[in-house]
Amino acid sequence: QLAPSNGEVSPSDAAKNKKLAISSVIGGFTYMMFPGSVYVTGVIAPFIKSYFALPPSSTLPQQILPFCLIIDIFSMPIGSYFTQKNVNPKLMIALGGVVAFTCLFGASCVGPDHYWLFFFLYTIAFGFNHGMCYMVPIHHGWLWYPNNMGLMSGIIIGGFGFGPLIFDNVATAVINPEGAKADDDGYYPQSVNDRFQTMMLVLVSSYFVLMLSGIALIFQGPLKQVQASTSVAQTMPDEGSDENEEIAEELALPDQSVLQKAEREALLKQEPLKSMVFSRPCMTIYIMNFASTLSCFFPINNVKFYGQKNGLENETYLAIVGSIGAFFNAIRFIWSFATDYYSYKLVYSILLTIQIVLNFTMPFIASVPALYAIWICGLLLCEGGHFTLVPNVLKKIYGSAGTQIYGFMFSYTCMSSLLQIVVNTYVVTATKESYNTLFMAFGTCSVLALAMLHTVFKEEPYQPRSLKPRPIIKF
Repeated sequence: QLAPSNGEVSPSDAAKNKKLAISSVIGGFTYMMFPGSVYVTGVIAPFIKSYFALPPSSTLPQQILPFCLIIDIFSMPIGSYFTQKNVNPKLMIALGGVVAFTCLFGASCVGPDHYWLFFFLYTIAFGFNHGMCYMVPIHHGWLWYPNNMGLMSGIIIGGFGFGPLIFDNVATAVINPEGAKADDDGYYPQSVNDRFQTMMLVLVSSYFVLMLSGIALIFQGPLKQVQASTSVAQTMPDEGSDENEEIAEELALPDQSVLQKAEREALLKQEPLKSMVFSRPCMTIYIMNFASTLSCFFPINNVKFYGQKNGLENETYLAIVGSIGAFFNAIRFIWSFATDYYSYKLVYSILLTIQIVLNFTMPFIASVPALYAIWICGLLLCEGGHFTLVPNVLKKIYGSAGTQIYGFMFSYTCMSSLLQIVVNTYVVTATKESYNTLFMAFGTCSVLALAMLHTVFKEEPYQPRSLKPRPIIKF
């Protein structure tokens, strides 16, 4: 259902608005395949190691993805701030895309003797673009479809998962079409290394097309309609009257009157951002998701390495596992769509339960090809759920301020990434036993998140300080 109109709208204008709304969702899905392709890093990591001739014991390629997310600590709050201020989405995407495209093109031209230059350009490209533009299509999807926020954000973020589904296969087909295997030190034949730059240029060209698609198809949401609901509230009849209920029905604002919604939204805009970020619901969500994303990021970043440690060395098989897993990651919209009908607590509980079972049982099934594929797909499905559930629950709790709050909230993934770097550098060894221990540890983290969800977290709208009851002093 589209955002309510402000006054009389001609049939032609209504049809135009509908086309713009649909175009924005399609454009958001298409564009999100670009930032989502950061997960292609996990598939091409062995080729990076081989091309730059890194030491056999080096874990540097596994640190690229975490560093991309760390950069989000700095860029995501900035991008979310300007998105919340409704800066033109085309301008936002162009800014992030131009910086990313320039850096990725430079990374494609780096020779095999300059790994750290490649590392710097690659991480800046994805980190800056992701932080500046991630919330842009989601925010404007919410503006176009305010009564279907879970479904719209799920569809748009689904593109984030479809990016790896497509480009995992593109990268593998370009650089290793024969399916050549790496030697015991992790190095591929020179013929594979010679195609590394070609692979990068093909990927960068594809990303550039996705960026242009986003600029062309995404349109600014109906800001006047949103503002109108506040102005209407100023002249609303008494709360609970028949006239008020009729107007609420016309404006499609279920479960609370127009007056309540408008008053609360106006007060939230006056509420200091710091008060909301450090409020109990926000900090609880932060800690829970920091703990539970550890269970997802580790297998994503090590899917090929861990499979090889368990005797699954067939390159074609590992590429197929990555592709199928990317598909399950891409259908993440099912999680956010569920929050349109069920509570965040219920949906997140189901996600955590699946994650716990998969982590604790992974060491026992990893050598069985079919089961390994199923387990990886399950973990990737759960990983996608985090990125669709959190924006939606913040929107429910904090209203329009949820967009900007997510800019700070997203740093939970960056903190997880920092821990991933420590783990890959100092904990992971050449044996599969070290991987198995980590799966058990990360499964325990998900258990702790589930415990917090049912003991600490309260799923209710945030009350601005001006609405909270003040203590009565009696004399």
